[in-house]
Amino acid sequence: MWASNRPLANYYELIQLSVAHKFSGLNVCMFPHLRNLILLVFLLLFSNAPTCFDQSVYAQESKEESVVASTTNAKTGDVRPVSESSAGGEEATAEGAKQQQTPARFVLPAEQHAWANFQPGAWREVRITTETFNSRGKVINRSVTTQKEILKAKSEETYSLDLQATVDLIGKRIVGDWKQRVLKLATNRAGEITGMQKKEDQIISYEGEEVECEIWELRYLDDSRQMVDRIVYSPQRYPFVIRRDSKEIQDDSQAQPVEEQVEVIASTVPFVIEGKMTMCCSQRTTRRRAKGNSLRVTFLAPTVPGGEVAAWSSDFDSQRQLTRWSTFELISYGLAISPQLDEERR
Repeated sequence: MWASNRPLANYYELIQLSVAHKFSGLNVCMFPHLRNLILLVFLLLFSNAPTCFDQSVYAQESKEESVVASTTNAKTGDVRPVSESSAGGEEATAEGAKQQQTPARFVLPAEQHAWANFQPGAWREVRITTETFNSRGKVINRSVTTQKEILKAKSEETYSLDLQATVDLIGKRIVGDWKQRVLKLATNRAGEITGMQKKEDQIISYEGEEVECEIWELRYLDDSRQMVDRIVYSPQRYPFVIRRDSKEIQDDSQAQPVEEQVEVIASTVPFVIEGKMTMCCSQRTTRRRAKGNSLRVTFLAPTVPGGEVAAWSSDFDSQRQLTRWSTFELISYGLAISPQLDEERR
């Protein structure tokens, strides 16, 4: 209606015309003071109009600039939002949505893993003695393997080992090269983990006690096979994963039998390690395959790199005939690599 750049004299001229028209039926000359008073009132009122208008326009422009500024901030990534409180609320909402969308992950803490509990350089040397039987139950082959294992590195989800094996077979000694293996903490296998899902916690009977455990399912690759592990995990009970059921995932919808089951059968077992009685736990591993089954009993000690200090295993064919057995024994171990052993692997 009013332009802010209109000269004040133009307003005065308009006011005179308006007053003359309004009082055209009267003799305004008879009321000179009244006429001057009316002109003065109109002048005061309308002389403020441009100022009021300018302020409203400025307020509207400021609001538009604020909106533009906030849009620009969003596009440019400026960390100074137009409204600190509103931006803080948006960030909190976004963070909460992100946390809700992030799936749960099973990450075995390093201090609960048989190898990652130690620092790189920890090592052990073991001996594996194996005998093979023919169909009549006669030993036809015997081998002794001495294996050295060194923890090379570890991360939040993986660890790597340097390994070297020497095999004594039929009077011959075969010295192998040093090899490296990178394994997952959650599976102790090299294959990539393709998925994991947390199931409802369960209370299980464990050595006469009721223990609440976390239940997880992990999917991973084992060579060319798709595998799934069902893990029963107790963060307060060594060896923490107190049961693991593994089976292959087939394309059909039929449920597949468990191929391998590892479970703790005794949590407190004494065992002599380097002349000292040491607290261990005992695990039983059962493998079921079409060609036959196998059974392995292991002693684990939390003070030894790799955990295993002794083991006994037996393999059977589909007719339950013994085809092979072996023993596993700890020779020596250390928490830091010796110069001699470090030189051997170079």
